[in-house]
Amino acid sequence: MTDLIVPTAQGKLKGKVFGKVYEKPFLGFLGIPYAKAPVGDLRFKPPQDPEPWVGIKNCTKEGTPCPSKHLSFKFYIGNEDNCLNLNVFTRQTKNVTTPKPVLFFIHGGAFILGNNRTEVYGPDFLMAEEIVVVVINYRLGVLGFLAIEDDSYGIPGNAGLKDQVMALKWVQRNILNFGGDPNNVTIVGQSAGSIACHFLMLSPLAKGLFHRAILASGVALNTWATGGTYNLHKLGYLLGYMEQDDKSIFEKLKKEPLKNIVAAQYEYKDDCLLDKIRPFVPIVEKPSKDAFISDLPINIIKSGNYNKVPFMIGYTTNEGMLFELLRMIMTWNKIPKSLDNEIPHDVPHNGDVEKINTIKEKVKNYYFKGNEVGKKTYSDILNMKSDSAFRYHIQKAIKLHQETNDKPMYFYKFSHEGPFNYTKKLVAVTSRILLYILLALAFMTKLIPPINNFFHFLIQKLPMRENLKGTSHCDDVGYLWKYRIHPKIRPGSPEDFYVRRMVKLWTNFVKYENPTPEVDNEHFEGVLWKPISKTDLPCLNIDETLEMVKNPDKERYQFWDSIYSL
Repeated sequence: MTDLIVPTAQGKLKGKVFGKVYEKPFLGFLGIPYAKAPVGDLRFKPPQDPEPWVGIKNCTKEGTPCPSKHLSFKFYIGNEDNCLNLNVFTRQTKNVTTPKPVLFFIHGGAFILGNNRTEVYGPDFLMAEEIVVVVINYRLGVLGFLAIEDDSYGIPGNAGLKDQVMALKWVQRNILNFGGDPNNVTIVGQSAGSIACHFLMLSPLAKGLFHRAILASGVALNTWATGGTYNLHKLGYLLGYMEQDDKSIFEKLKKEPLKNIVAAQYEYKDDCLLDKIRPFVPIVEKPSKDAFISDLPINIIKSGNYNKVPFMIGYTTNEGMLFELLRMIMTWNKIPKSLDNEIPHDVPHNGDVEKINTIKEKVKNYYFKGNEVGKKTYSDILNMKSDSAFRYHIQKAIKLHQETNDKPMYFYKFSHEGPFNYTKKLVAVTSRILLYILLALAFMTKLIPPINNFFHFLIQKLPMRENLKGTSHCDDVGYLWKYRIHPKIRPGSPEDFYVRRMVKLWTNFVKYENPTPEVDNEHFEGVLWKPISKTDLPCLNIDETLEMVKNPDKERYQFWDSIYSL
């Protein structure tokens, strides 16, 4: 097929027929380098333009992930030599009369985990629509977010976010050759990817590189979104260095094996707890023409000086279930027995013990109704974390944007509980042993596909905890992206309907700037999704049916607003 050979600014590349959706084939171009390999003197530094090649580059196999650890089993993965790569999926590349809208996806993983591989981000569901899909890697953890105060090192921080800007520039230069429209690009992210999208909205470096945004379960105001400090000495400490000056630490760091650097950041346990100050995440840089952001996100939003684009934003009903999954995977992470370490680090108190005690007492009364914090009230702990680590700041961002953004904004709440709520199903198993059995089976499906059937049999039959209510963080992802562990979906089944409905909502926004551009009884039961106004906060509740509700979780938002205002 001539469609499989595509010219780019760096040279020609070859893709493959990746799959079929409803009997229509689509193409995949995998592991395309969008920046120069960040190795040697470029490690930790902002990305550089990709190098050209001679001949035709084979882009039929997935690229290397950026160095990190496997979420479930903690072994080292990735390679920095060619990790700044992206995947492009499209229906056709030749004879495209009208270029297609582009969905540009940024993966989650708390800025320390994740990649663009199709075992999680299979494009099959999305490719049912006439769009082009781009899924990127970016540098994670220390490699993406080392920040040194001395300007002479050229490492001011945010290299991982600048990778995303470089990938967007690659799209602007090349996506037309894949049938995509460079003037119609929607950035989409979930969790840390959503936070990254919000940062891109706030960054002058991303101006003009995208035209819409979809933010799922994260904003730049979240407690775990910014580190706020220079972190070279923190890394030196974690690596066991005795040196105290920047030059000595950095000279040793340049010679340090990559696996040791990646392992060191995991020695800092709080980096995996999303309500603590985290050292290897985005930072506010010193003002300069090359700074990604040079002011606090809240100040940028209030100023109105940012990339104002239409956006969709939302969360799940019980985001805090993620903390239970992290607790089960990280054996050192225990169920809290008090609120001593549970108050978000950005609640202002200036170390005033009396004020801290007042805050803890108010939070305890609100969520625990006088009961003790611990195993018996663990569902209340997760409920509290849903608000403090996710929902409050998401709603805070919405309210701030109401004041300064004149573009259409759409708010949603994902409430649907179904067979593809994989995070909740993993969280709900009754023991760590059963969890690891399921994780091992999910991992093995790559090697032995028939194991997938056994995985789904077990996940339906294993005993599950019944006190976990709502939908977990990441439970919406399985209705947009085809995981390797997804079962075959029978056309006309309820699962087929729910996937098609989610895909329609998201891709309608990508195409038309409106998730329900017209009454659609087939997919949306005639519901029209109303945008946010200056004074009104309508929200689409996505459950078995769709329903417009007004100002959801208002009381919880007001409670945390009162805490932050004490």
